[in-house]
Amino acid sequence: MHQGPYLDELNRRVLKESGSLRILGGFTNGFRTFFTKNRCVKTLSDLKGLKIRVPKNPVMEAYWKAWGVSPYPVAWSEVFTAIQQGVIDAFDSPIDVILRMGFYQYIKHITLTHYTPQAAAFIVNNNWFKGLSKADRDLILKQMFTPKKRLLMSHKLWNFRPLFAFQ
Repeated sequence: MHQGPYLDELNRRVLKESGSLRILGGFTNGFRTFFTKNRCVKTLSDLKGLKIRVPKNPVMEAYWKAWGVSPYPVAWSEVFTAIQQGVIDAFDSPIDVILRMGFYQYIKHITLTHYTPQAAAFIVNNNWFKGLSKADRDLILKQMFTPKKRLLMSHKLWNFRPLFAFQ
């Protein structure tokens, strides 16, 4: 199935460089939003003294440091326990995690910062994908590019649905 000139060229390059990867598609999950346990954040100075979780990512650590914050690198799998036990006071993430992952129990403040877009790609092993029947490959690709599926994964839905639960 032809996926368009951009994705076709991207797949050609990724397969050439990796030898085995194929990008089936991608989506946006909106922008990162800032969540705090006990303090409302309206300005950068409000961040002072907070123990802020960041991914173990040197670029993200650097921009938090540039904003005058001491970031705490914590693996995502440990964030729920870290916020629950007070190891961290705050973190950033797309807004949908508040409801889906139970953070609403511990998060009191949400700051809609919109400072880093969240994008993701669906990547598979090319040999596995080519080993599927044509009907299965077509079904997977059809689901990837169905407008309804894209809407469910779009930032417009995710950025607003959780807000209503807090009203």
